[in-house]
Amino acid sequence: MAIAGYSGQIASRLQEFQQKGAAEAQKHRPSPDASHPDANEVALRTEAERFVAGEQRAFNDALNDTSKANADIQRKMFDAEAEVQLALSDSSLSSRVDAELAADKQRLIQLTEERIDAEVDLRAFRTRNGITDPPSYPESQIHHFAIVAAFMLGETIINSVFYQNEAGLLGGAVVALAVSILNMGSAVLLGIGFRYKNLPESPWKIVGWGCFILFALSAIYFNALFATFRSEYQLVADPADAFAVGQAFQKASDEAFKVFVLQANFSDMMSFLLFGIGIILSIIAFWKGYTADDPVPNHSRKDKRLKAAIKAEAHAQDLLRQKLKDFLLDRRGALQGHASQPTILVAVANQAVANVKQAESVLKTNTAAIERDYQLVLDAYRQSNMSVRGIDPPAYFKAKPSVTDSVDASGAEPIKADLAELISRLKEHRERYKDPLNSAVNAMQKETAEILDERYEGFLAEVADDAKTNLKKRNVILQPDEAG
Repeated sequence: MAIAGYSGQIASRLQEFQQKGAAEAQKHRPSPDASHPDANEVALRTEAERFVAGEQRAFNDALNDTSKANADIQRKMFDAEAEVQLALSDSSLSSRVDAELAADKQRLIQLTEERIDAEVDLRAFRTRNGITDPPSYPESQIHHFAIVAAFMLGETIINSVFYQNEAGLLGGAVVALAVSILNMGSAVLLGIGFRYKNLPESPWKIVGWGCFILFALSAIYFNALFATFRSEYQLVADPADAFAVGQAFQKASDEAFKVFVLQANFSDMMSFLLFGIGIILSIIAFWKGYTADDPVPNHSRKDKRLKAAIKAEAHAQDLLRQKLKDFLLDRRGALQGHASQPTILVAVANQAVANVKQAESVLKTNTAAIERDYQLVLDAYRQSNMSVRGIDPPAYFKAKPSVTDSVDASGAEPIKADLAELISRLKEHRERYKDPLNSAVNAMQKETAEILDERYEGFLAEVADDAKTNLKKRNVILQPDEAG
């Protein structure tokens, strides 16, 4: 394992080796006739050489990594050149666009047929019923009838007061709720039926006006019945007695018919007020029923069908246009990528050169530091030994061995030369294909605009023609102004 990044580990042992040198001198070691360094010097040299070897291995690893990067860049350059030549000679754009359009054509034809069917159906319905106004109906039935529910609740609360007896407000509320549901519920249903008077056919007109007449009669009768029943209900001793309540209701029913001959017998002003409030709420409920949908029955249904068909067709067309746009943008992006790739590879190669130079500099700097610190500690060890010992030092004390003789940074030069040649070829590649690629990108932009505008619109016109042809084959007759 390489031990790289030397940071003064040997120099930090200076005091330790001074002490070892003095200790060895006290024992008269090494002997004057010794011809080889002692164990302490051997250990110090071994450690220094280990650090040097680590730096050398780190440098060699950096060179290996750079060699691999060099080979990878060369491979990418060869691939890039082949891809550029293929892209410049590629004339399949038109056929690819045709394939993209053809994939969705049948679905678009079907949606266009549905839209034309809905248009023809709506126009025929409007012509048949003499409709000139646009459809008119609420967007939300829930919101439309919310006011009816609110009035129904209000009527129940008011009638609870009117109908209270010995059972209190709770007993009156039960009767009031039934009164409100019958009164306003029937008015809403008859209001819905009144719309049929707008149809030109006589039977439907009769039904519509019949609903209006029935509403007028039922509203007057029901509210007169509820007003007279109020008086009778208050006289019932036990509201839980169904027989007694039934008799009171039968008596009120007979009395209510007199309202049609203007002989209604309202026992007090509260009953008359109940009758008036009921009539007003019945009229409101009837009007909400009438306006719950378009005045002409089925007009809104056909209009909603057309709107849904138009929305589905437009959505499918938008999806196809976006798919074409994404496809064309990808093709243009590929051309632009081919134009920029040599610049990117040059940057990668330059970074590789910088890495080699840095590795070379680090090797020389760190090994020089190791050599310097090794000599410093070795001198300190020997000087400490000589300052204490009483006999002559060994002769080898005069020699200063080096630990950097094996350092070799020469491998950097061939790699730098190879990278310099590669950078030159990349720049040549960039200059050779720069103008052709820029021209291809500009042509692609123009072709993209033409495809997304004229060609796409022509395709939609072709889809519409095919849809009309299919409809004609199914014996659907379209007038010239109904082509849509």
